[in-house]
Amino acid sequence: MLAEDGREMHKHLGNFISLKELLSISSADAFRLWVMSHTHWIDLPFVKSELKEAEGVISTLYNIRNLIDEYSAAIGYMPNNSKLKKRFNAGRYDIEEQWIMSRLNSTIKKVTESLEDYDASGAVNALRKFILDDFSRFYLKSAKKRILESRKRDAVKIIEVIRTVFYKFLVAAAPAIPMAAENIYMEEYKGESIFLEDWPKYDRKSINEELESEMNISSAFITAILNSREKAGIKLRWPVGKAVIEVGDENVYATVEKMSSLIERYTNVKKIEVKLGDVRVEEVVPVYAKLGPLFKQNAQAVAEALKKADPEEVRRGIDETGYYIAHTDAGAFDVPPEAFTILKKRIDSNATSTEYGNVEIDTNLTAELKSEALVREFERRIQMIRKNMGLKKGDRIRIGLSASDELVNIVLGNSKEIKEYVGASEISKGLDEKARIEELDISGEKARVSIAKE
Repeated sequence: MLAEDGREMHKHLGNFISLKELLSISSADAFRLWVMSHTHWIDLPFVKSELKEAEGVISTLYNIRNLIDEYSAAIGYMPNNSKLKKRFNAGRYDIEEQWIMSRLNSTIKKVTESLEDYDASGAVNALRKFILDDFSRFYLKSAKKRILESRKRDAVKIIEVIRTVFYKFLVAAAPAIPMAAENIYMEEYKGESIFLEDWPKYDRKSINEELESEMNISSAFITAILNSREKAGIKLRWPVGKAVIEVGDENVYATVEKMSSLIERYTNVKKIEVKLGDVRVEEVVPVYAKLGPLFKQNAQAVAEALKKADPEEVRRGIDETGYYIAHTDAGAFDVPPEAFTILKKRIDSNATSTEYGNVEIDTNLTAELKSEALVREFERRIQMIRKNMGLKKGDRIRIGLSASDELVNIVLGNSKEIKEYVGASEISKGLDEKARIEELDISGEKARVSIAKE
């Protein structure tokens, strides 16, 4: 173990970490996870930021356990460990469940093979990538919403998949994080000990490499769209009318076409438009080091002419005569090929690039989109009030609204959908002065609502 500056730790240098100080900034499991994430034959500098990241993995596990309990309670489901999936019938599940089970089994395969080869860091890093990137940041983001919006039978299926994936992950991760894995296992799965469980075996039939590749492509475009939204200052809960994805590969094109509804759902985009073509355009770039000696005082004029030239015409001129004729105010000049280069650049500087293509979103907010955004925001704020009131999912409420005519009309015009989403039996104009009254800011629109439990 080296100090953070890369030198050996010594008391007289003041760069050593005492055990007491270490325990104040890291749990034992986080330290163990961090150490095991690095190849064991290389001296390891002590890096606090990396330790915090490892601690974040442990926190994520407890958050997932809480999420399982919270969403099970929300739909009135009592988990039964006998329903953990021994075999996974992909045909009975949506594409997200098929993908996460494929990724789980691919990860267990990688972890098992790495440990058998004494490659602890390979195993641990595969586990970290799966639980953070695949499971927590990607899959659960969609699963939470689908649980609340689905019929109970379908919501239960999703929770059972979550519990199965989490259970198998904990068993595989137990050698790296023994205390957290045991603690969560005892609380969530009620077993005697996680270390008495069989090592999870990967199911070859559940591994779908084609689907994993398709989800990798989809994930890249989802990230690009989300980045474009952030750059444009459009919150995720505000719908976007259209996103244009331009790709240069037919297989990528087919994948985006196939996965477009999933991309739309993850990014809150109404319509994904896919275009096939060269995702970059060519431009002629002058080589000034060559132009100066060749054209002296006319070099800048020739350079400007080259910048405006059609790359195809330039290429055709070189093929036919060995040079390109640049027309300027000072006359025509024969430009040899070494005086310029033809490069490709992104089609649109406003587009967001990925390794598979470019993305551009439509930032125009129509009246219809604005109405939908206000409804989503109103629902979100009512749900927050319900939570603050300590109401359960089954509790019904009555809502009164005092706001601008525009907002009142939008809410009342969408009252059926809103009532179903927030568990309300009634939404009316005006306030019930005997009920709980809250002042709200609905995306810049001032409003007051009354909430009464029935």
